[in-house]
Amino acid sequence: MLSPASPLPPPDHLSFPFALSAAAAVSPSPGTQLHALLVKNGLFPSDHYVATALLQLHAARPDDARRVFDELPRREAIHYDLVIGAYARAGMAAEGLGGFRAIMYAKCGCLEQAVRVFDGMPERNDYVWGTMVGAFAVHGRAEEAVSCLDRMAREDGVRPDGVAVLGALSACAHAGKVDDGLRLLREMSRRYGVAPGHEHYACTVDMLCRVDRLEDAVALIETMPMAPLASVWGCGAGGGGRRRARQARRRPRRGRLAEVAAAELGKLGAGPDEGVYVQLSNIYLDANRKDDARRVRKLIGSRGIRKVPAYSEVEVDGVVSSFVADDQAHPQRVEIWEVLRLLADQMGGELDEGETMAELS
Repeated sequence: MLSPASPLPPPDHLSFPFALSAAAAVSPSPGTQLHALLVKNGLFPSDHYVATALLQLHAARPDDARRVFDELPRREAIHYDLVIGAYARAGMAAEGLGGFRAIMYAKCGCLEQAVRVFDGMPERNDYVWGTMVGAFAVHGRAEEAVSCLDRMAREDGVRPDGVAVLGALSACAHAGKVDDGLRLLREMSRRYGVAPGHEHYACTVDMLCRVDRLEDAVALIETMPMAPLASVWGCGAGGGGRRRARQARRRPRRGRLAEVAAAELGKLGAGPDEGVYVQLSNIYLDANRKDDARRVRKLIGSRGIRKVPAYSEVEVDGVVSSFVADDQAHPQRVEIWEVLRLLADQMGGELDEGETMAELS
């Protein structure tokens, strides 16, 4: 099935989980090769079922499972269960629970509590340090995240791994510390003994696109020591979001970059996801290239691609509430609307009931 000459259809998000389950049951396991194929085909870390199966594959090696976990853009309860269980079965329950306490504090905005948990741990390994780097990254604290890379060796004799460096790069991207991020990418091999991997380049490309340094992003892609995969071209096509898409009228090169990225994604065989197509369509619209925008929208429809709506979640008293655009079924939508009306009154504005209910209820 994996041979290019095979008449069978290529593996997808439905077939890979079965292959991963089979790989976990044999020795020697082909898990590493399957993991590489997942990245090449753009199925990891974007697909939930593939990510879950990959965590199960690495359950016997908790540090590997943690590295997979750290790359997930959205983490479900089962992902936490799998990684904590992996550490517990390896006799490392304290490391697993302590690290996840720090993660949960950081995720809910309690960075000071996360730091206190971290400082109070009797032993801190590379996993725990990587967790703290990630906590600073979530809050855009780039200086603290990069500082952790040097503190690891100085305070606990722990050497940063690729995941920790990736967390620091992500912090630089979110904080807009582009020069610091580029310096980290250049020096990570010399300073920490970690060669830049594909994920480090993808993060750096995204960082450059966020600040509209598109020529630098393309130059970096062209100098990569490995062939750029879907995640890198995906950053080039969609990196920067809707705000920078509105600048396309003044910066037509963003549209050209998106076109090149979409074409390169198609060459990889995985094909651009719906986010890339939607972003490209938005760029065309804002550049007043309506015919091109209609062409892309027709392509979305012909391929059966459906945009997954964005959502946010809030946890109150242990209960998680999700908020999705155009959701008319939220059980507390009336109360939400009253709070919005109260906020509008306090700000001296007027609430457009029809439009706001469609977007926020």
